[in-house]
Amino acid sequence: MQLAQIETLETEGDRAHDRIEQLIRKIHQIHPRLQQRLAFAVTKFPRNMATRNSANNDLLAMTIEASLVKVSLVRGQTHNTLYDYRFSKNPEFNMKRALVAAHAKLKEDERKMEEEEGALDRELADYQKLLDIVDGGGNVSFRQIIADSARVEKETEECRRDLRRLGWTGEN
Repeated sequence: MQLAQIETLETEGDRAHDRIEQLIRKIHQIHPRLQQRLAFAVTKFPRNMATRNSANNDLLAMTIEASLVKVSLVRGQTHNTLYDYRFSKNPEFNMKRALVAAHAKLKEDERKMEEEEGALDRELADYQKLLDIVDGGGNVSFRQIIADSARVEKETEECRRDLRRLGWTGEN
């Protein structure tokens, strides 16, 4: 039984081997034709594709140029509409003059604010000097004087209470 199986397997192996050889021969026959078709396609289509790409590139360039011209036109119209606008009551007044006047006013406000800032800086410096004195610019600080004064006031009030308990009325 094993001998029969071995013979069957050998026969199947031989058939598979023959089939593989047939396929290889077929591929070798088909291969030159495929090579020839590929060479033809490579030589023919790039010219067509290059022509088509060139036309597409030219169309794209013209579209971009037309868009740039349109944008330039819109910019010019916007500029004229905005800056050459004239008021119906007084045609001498236009947007350009209004913007120049607004700019001058803003510059004047800026100058005034800088002056005010300088005055505030000087005032803050004066306050800082005063705080330095209060916080202890010398040997005896103002804070210590305040603390001592509060302590003396408190002790004086305690003494008055003690005297009242002892019968002092505070007259005389």
